[in-house]
Amino acid sequence: MSQVFLLGLLFVGSHFGMSHAPVRSSLVARVGEGGFLGLYSLVSAATLVLLVLAYTEVSRLLYWWYPDPNLNLLAKVMMWVAVVFVVGSFMAPNPSSVGMGEKAKDGPEGMLRVTRHPLLWGVGIWGGAHVLANGDVVSVVFFGWFVVLAVGGALLLDAKKSGQLGEDWQEFSRQTSLLPFGAVLSGRTSLVVSELIGPLALGSVIYALMYWGHRWLSGVELTLF
Repeated sequence: MSQVFLLGLLFVGSHFGMSHAPVRSSLVARVGEGGFLGLYSLVSAATLVLLVLAYTEVSRLLYWWYPDPNLNLLAKVMMWVAVVFVVGSFMAPNPSSVGMGEKAKDGPEGMLRVTRHPLLWGVGIWGGAHVLANGDVVSVVFFGWFVVLAVGGALLLDAKKSGQLGEDWQEFSRQTSLLPFGAVLSGRTSLVVSELIGPLALGSVIYALMYWGHRWLSGVELTLF
């Protein structure tokens, strides 16, 4: 249990720490932009693998709440939303992505009209769904770290991009929202249904495949209800 907590702290902390502007600038000055991205990816992958291995080795005997059919159903719906968000994040140019800063001038498209951080929201909803579905202490800690990563990452990314892109990011932020549908409900942008058909369709297909292959992916077989 302590290993899962500490490795989760290392996993999330390395993301936040290496993304912190002074740290990032210092590393880029030493190894270059490409070297930094390579090092960042290596550290992220290594800490994630260690975290997953620690989680799979720990017995899950203590529960904060026991698995409940209603929570499982809610988690399945949340997972569909998470997959659609993640898929949609790759189907529209996002100025928060590396090398895409100039896209802030073009305004939001697709899932970015829903939230400017669809990938992070997808990760956070995925983590939250698994927290609800499992209920054991180790799983809550393990998947909870991904919720922390998503929420903290979105806030830090907003601050970083504001400093990097200035007025372009401020205008992009005005047209979008951190919270899903915030900009839509406040009238700062509007949904374009045709832009969401792709994420919804492809996301649903990928979700169905993941659902069918969940036992192969995680060792846990899912029932329809």
